[in-house]
Amino acid sequence: MGSRDRDTKSLQDKLKVFFKKGAAPARGELSLTPELERELSADTPLPRRLRAAKDLADRAPHSRMQDGVAERVWRCTRDLLEEEGAEARHGELALLRALADALQERPGAMRTVLFRYLRETHAGHAPEDAAPRFRLLHALTGNGKNIACFEEQIGAFLVEWAPRIQQPPLLVECLQLVTNVVKYNASSLDEDVVCGIVDVACGVCCGRGAEGAVGAGVALLEAVASYSLLPRAALRAFVATLARTVNLEQHAQSSWKLMRQVLGADIGYAALHELVELLHEGDAEAGLARGCVFYVSMALWGPRRVPTLRVSHLAVLPAFLKALELRAPVVTYEVVLALQVLVTRAPHELHEPAWEAVLDVLRAVHEHDRELRPRNEPLHARLHAVITSVEQLQQAGQLGGAAAALLELLDGKSRHPVRRSNSSPEMSSSWKLPREPEPEPEPPRALLPDDLILLPAAPETTSAAMSLHASKKAAKKSADMRVSCEAIPEEMSGTSPLQPAPLSPPSPSAAAAAPAVLKTASDSAVGGDDLPPLARSKRSNTISVMSPARRAREPRRREGRAGAGGGGVTPSFVFLQLYHNMSTYPITPPVPGEAPGALDPLAERPLRVAGAQHERTVKNLDLVPPIETHKVGVLYAGPGQQDNEVLILRNEFGSVRYADFLTQLGTLVSLDAADEQPDLFLNLEKGGKDGRYTYVWTDDVMQVLFHVATAMPCSPKDPNCNEKRKYIGNDFVSIVYNDSGADFNIHTIKGQLNFCIVVVEPFEHGMNRVFVKTKDERIRTTFLAHQDTYVVSDTNVALLARQIALHCALASQISQSLTLGGPGAAYASNALERLRLIKRLRRRVEAERLAAAARAPEPYNAPSDLHTRVAIDDFNDYT
Repeated sequence: MGSRDRDTKSLQDKLKVFFKKGAAPARGELSLTPELERELSADTPLPRRLRAAKDLADRAPHSRMQDGVAERVWRCTRDLLEEEGAEARHGELALLRALADALQERPGAMRTVLFRYLRETHAGHAPEDAAPRFRLLHALTGNGKNIACFEEQIGAFLVEWAPRIQQPPLLVECLQLVTNVVKYNASSLDEDVVCGIVDVACGVCCGRGAEGAVGAGVALLEAVASYSLLPRAALRAFVATLARTVNLEQHAQSSWKLMRQVLGADIGYAALHELVELLHEGDAEAGLARGCVFYVSMALWGPRRVPTLRVSHLAVLPAFLKALELRAPVVTYEVVLALQVLVTRAPHELHEPAWEAVLDVLRAVHEHDRELRPRNEPLHARLHAVITSVEQLQQAGQLGGAAAALLELLDGKSRHPVRRSNSSPEMSSSWKLPREPEPEPEPPRALLPDDLILLPAAPETTSAAMSLHASKKAAKKSADMRVSCEAIPEEMSGTSPLQPAPLSPPSPSAAAAAPAVLKTASDSAVGGDDLPPLARSKRSNTISVMSPARRAREPRRREGRAGAGGGGVTPSFVFLQLYHNMSTYPITPPVPGEAPGALDPLAERPLRVAGAQHERTVKNLDLVPPIETHKVGVLYAGPGQQDNEVLILRNEFGSVRYADFLTQLGTLVSLDAADEQPDLFLNLEKGGKDGRYTYVWTDDVMQVLFHVATAMPCSPKDPNCNEKRKYIGNDFVSIVYNDSGADFNIHTIKGQLNFCIVVVEPFEHGMNRVFVKTKDERIRTTFLAHQDTYVVSDTNVALLARQIALHCALASQISQSLTLGGPGAAYASNALERLRLIKRLRRRVEAERLAAAARAPEPYNAPSDLHTRVAIDDFNDYT
C-alpha cells in the first residue's frame, strides 16, 4: 500500500486496524508463487520442503486463499504422507489442517479429496499419526458441525474410527465431535449409523478407562435421544449403559435425567420393558441390576415419577424378586429402598395381588439379611423400617387383604425380638454384665403366652424434638451403606428415610395393642405447638384469611378454670396499653437536627368512629381484600375463530391440550361451595348462571380468579354471549389459547378494559409459543419489560402464561390508576389502599372534632386553646 493510499484511508478503517484483537495483520491473498511451488516440490530437499510447508501453514489462517491453491499444494506435497519418518507426515498433516480451516469458508472438491484420503488410509495408518489425523478431521468438519460434501460417508467412518482411539484426551475430543455431528446433522444419519454411535458411546461408558470419557459418552447418548430417533435395536444397550453409569456418583444426576427423558417419550414403555427384562435374566452384574431397580422405582412411584407411564406395580415387582437371587448386598439394599418409597408414598395404588408380591420380596430380603455374616446393619435397619410401615398400614386397614402373609413375615425372629419374662434379681441385672459369645441355638420349645413380652418397635421419647433428632441421626447413620457401594445420591433419588403416609386412626382396641412408636410431625395427634421449629409459616400468621391449615386444626382444649381464654393477654388489655401510650407522647422521637414540634392532642390518639357516613367508610374498607387479587380472562380460539368474538365466547370446550393447560393454570373451585371458603374472593354468581366451577390460583399473598369462557354456560336468550363479555371484557388481562393457526387480533374481544392479551399458540411436539399484545402505549413502553416471544413445553406453558398475566395485570392496574387519579393516586397494593382509606377516615373524624371544638362557647373557643379543648373519647366499653 502506497503513502497516498494510507493518507486516503478513513479514520474508521485505521481505528479498526489499530484495535483489532491480537494486533493480527489484515488478511491478504494467499497465493502459490512459482518459487514457493518449487520449494514444496519433491525435487527440493526434505528439510527445505518441511520448512516451506510450515511457513505456508502459519500464513494460511491469516490469509484469504485464492482459487486452486489448495489443489496445487496437495499435488506438490501429498508424497510426504508416504514418508517413513513421522516428522514429514506430521508436517504435511499440519499443512493440510491449515488448508482445511481455510476451506471452511469456501467449500469445494478439495474437502472431498481430504476426507477420502482419511477414510481410505484409516486402516493402515501408523499409531503415532492418530492425533494429527484427528486434528485434520476436526478442522475439516468444524468440530462436527459442517459435513458438507461427505454427509453420507461421515457417520460410518466415525463409527469405525472412534473405537480404535487409545489416547484418553483424544477419545474425549472424538466423542465431542461425534456429539456435534448428531446435534447439527441428525437428518443425514441412517438408522444403522445411529445404532453404531450408540454402541460406541456404550462401550466408552462401560469401559471407564479414560478420565472424562464416561461423561462424554453420556453426553453423546443424550444427543442421540434428543436430536435423533433412538432406534429400537439400540435400546437394550442404551438402558443397560445408563443403569451402569448411574452407580457413578459424578454421573448419577445426568444419567437419571436422560433415562427419565427416554421413559417419558414414545419409546418409554419399551425402555421400561428392557429394564425389567435385564432384571429377569438373572445373570446381570450387581451394578447393572441395582441401576435397573433404581430406574424402575423412580419412574413408577418415586418423587419425580414419569406421569406418562401407566404400569401396574405387579408387572415389575417379580423382577425385583428375581434380582434378589444375585445375593448382592448392594442390590438387596436398593430393593429395600424402592419398597420403602412404595409403601410410604403410594400404598393406595397397591391391590391385593400387588401387596402379596411386596411381601414376597420382603420375605426374600429377610432371608438374605439372615444369611449375611457379619450382619449388614444398614440393610437390617432399613428392612425393619419397611416392615414397621407395612404393619402400621395393616393396623389402619389399608393393607389390601394380605394380612396372612404379613403375619407369616412377622413370625418369630423375622420381626420383633422376643425375651423370656423373669422377675428374679439375677435376670433383672444381667444386662449390666459384659457380653459373652452367643451359645449354640437350643431346640425350640413351646412357650406360653404369659412367658412372652413383645418389645416396642422404638423407644418412647419425651418430646417431638428428641424424636426428630433421633430420626436425623438414624438417617445419617444409614447413609453410610450407599456411600460404601458407589451409591446413587439419596438427595437425587428421593430414597432417603421417609415417614409413613398419614393413616386413618385405628380402633381403641387396636391402638391399645399396638406397640409404641415415635411420633412425627405428620401425625395428627401432635398439636400445633409440638411441631419442630420452622414447621409453620410466619407469613400466614399475619393474614387471617390465608391459613387453611389453622382452620382445619381442631380447637385446643386447655385444662383449668371454666371460661378461661385461649391466650395469655386479653385484647382489651392490649388496647388499653396502646391507647395510653399513643395519647401521651409520640411513638418516635423527632428527626435529628430538626426542632421538636408541638405535641398535638389528636396525634396518634385513637378516635372513636360514629355516624352513618363513617360506618359506610368502614364497610368500604372491608371490601378491599387483605391480599392481592387479580381477575384474568381465559379464552379458547379454535380453527377459523381468530377474528370472530362470538364464536370464541360461545366455545364450551377446547382441545385436549387446552384442557391440560387449564388444570395447570389453577385449582378447580365450586362456585356453590365458595361461601364455605372465606379466603376466596369471587365475583361470579351462583346457581349455575355463571357456571358451576371456575379456576383459582392462590399463594400466601396473592389470589387470581380466572374467568374461563368455556366454563361459563351459553344461553339461547343471549346469542352474543354478553353475560360472558361482562366479565372477560372488564378484565385488565386475558389469556387466549390460540388454536386457530392464524394470528390473533387484540381488538377481537371488545370491552371497556382488556389492555393486554397473553397469546398461547400450541405447536407440534408438545411445544408452545407465548407472547404479549397490548393496546396501551404506557404499559408497552413503561411498565411491561417482558415483550419477547417464548417457546416452552406443555409442562411449563401454564406457569409462564400465568406469570406474564400477573405482571400485565399489575401494570394495567397502575396505568389505569394514573389515568384516573394522577401520580399521587398510583396503585401499589391492596394493603396500601386499605391504609389510604383509614387515613381518609381519620382526617374526616379529626376535622369534625376540631369543628366541634370551635363551636364551643367563649372563652373555650380561643385559638390558643382549641387543640387542648378537643374532647377525649370514652372507650370504657372496649376495656
